[in-house]
Amino acid sequence: MNTFEDAMGNVRAAFRLLYAFNERIISLMKYIEKAFDMSLVGENSYCGGLPLRGKININKKRGWSWLPLYYYEFCFAKENIQMSVFLQCDTGSWEGEVDWDEVDSYSGIQESKTKLLFAIRKDEENSTCFGTEEDFASMLGEEDEVTSADGKRFYKSFDLVRFKDENETIRALKEFVAFAKEQGVRDIDFIDN
Repeated sequence: MNTFEDAMGNVRAAFRLLYAFNERIISLMKYIEKAFDMSLVGENSYCGGLPLRGKININKKRGWSWLPLYYYEFCFAKENIQMSVFLQCDTGSWEGEVDWDEVDSYSGIQESKTKLLFAIRKDEENSTCFGTEEDFASMLGEEDEVTSADGKRFYKSFDLVRFKDENETIRALKEFVAFAKEQGVRDIDFIDN
């Protein structure tokens, strides 16, 4: 990278790559919605997302505010099942004591992962999304499977590479269904389309 113009070319390439990635994630969430016969009922961005309209106090926003899928929750529901799928684009920001804005202190790109964290409830709480600090602390550890202290919420994480094609996606989703059933969540099934 010799010039500012070269850097701007890299920025354009990065945004095009992010577009393709976002399209793939949206397609995957639609697939999950159909495979579990659930409705996508909500979403949360944990990066200080921006409103579509209205005033923005730019002094209270940071770079992550313009990259909302960096850490994102897709909320699904069906009858008495509430499930969220969290997209965690870079585990490097959660490994160790790291300030989100100090990206140079994150774990290395090759050591970090991109994960999907599936969360499901066994009870019928009103909220359809999981966004609480307790949930985050439980899910973002090194373990692939976690049960909440009260035994009502269950989490299973997958490296995103497990969803690289339809066959691998089906295998991972069936693995999640088996895990949920082991935890006593009987009303979830994979519908092979």
